[in-house]
Amino acid sequence: MGSIISFVAVVVLVILVLVLIISNIVIVQQSKAYVIERLGAYSATWGVGLHFKMPFIERIARRVNLKEQVVDRTLLEVIDMRMSALAEPIYKARKQFIEDLKPIVAEYYKALSGDCEQVDIEYESELSGTSLESILAASFEKDRIMKHTTSGIHRDDFAFTMNGHPIRRFGSQGQQKSFLVSLKFAQYEIMKRSYGFAPILLLDDVFDKLDMGRISNLLQMVASNDFGQIFITDSNKVRMAGIVDGLTQDRAYFETTGGLFTRI
Repeated sequence: MGSIISFVAVVVLVILVLVLIISNIVIVQQSKAYVIERLGAYSATWGVGLHFKMPFIERIARRVNLKEQVVDRTLLEVIDMRMSALAEPIYKARKQFIEDLKPIVAEYYKALSGDCEQVDIEYESELSGTSLESILAASFEKDRIMKHTTSGIHRDDFAFTMNGHPIRRFGSQGQQKSFLVSLKFAQYEIMKRSYGFAPILLLDDVFDKLDMGRISNLLQMVASNDFGQIFITDSNKVRMAGIVDGLTQDRAYFETTGGLFTRI
């Protein structure tokens, strides 16, 4: 009896595997194209022929009828050439801005963290070493199928790292918050240099996720630099008073309830 049950179970399993395999065999017909996503991200574009879709991992995100797409390649090449000339100064300005920003962020983070970690910022751009016109020409077929521009300067990004690793993946909440504060302080510093005066600084819920050591370092940085007028918000007025009172007497406290501000 046991051997019969085992045999039936094996047969059922084999049938299920065969059904799974057959159901994931995909035939792309002439004048069609399938856009494939793997785990939610673009993976490939399948042309005419026989393909196998990995179960549970890949999916057909879009079925495209190539007959419906009439593209004026000559017109697009002219537009690409004009955009390429405009993209180059944007790329250079962004790259220079990051070069100016990096040492300021590193300096503020060092003071805030007590020199516990090293942070860095990298500008990631497809225009590094090539032109936008070349990039758009290389991605033309993919863009035609996807019906939008998948490469170019609008895809540029910044990589934030801590000790050589991505902060988003390897940094704690406190480390991420410290980096964000340092980034805002660096932005403030650049604005002050550019405009010639200190802007108003708002630190909204800045103490959240920071330990007392970093909070103390943060407020000492604020008190010792020419930051001008500063607004700090916190849900704990006892903590706020205990920290700020030890740094300066030039301060005022307000409590807000129902949208009304009362000096305390």
